Amino acid sequence: MQMVLEERDLWEVVSGEIKAEQCVTQLDQAAYKRKSRKVMAVICLAMEDSQLPFVRSASGACDA
Repeated sequence: MQMVLEERDLWEVVSGEIKAEQCVTQLDQAAYKRKSRKVMAVICLAMEDSQLPFVRSASGACDA
């Protein structure tokens, strides 16, 4: 999964390299939220249906 996220430039959101608190401008905040949603989509699409309830309740990509 890490390699998939790295290939899509999304790993920094999951690894904590970039945190929501660090995004001070509205543009940075919007980019972070967009990347976080993409991470959740990639993770959920890679999972079995029986595992989805455990991830869907996560508050963000780092929690998934």
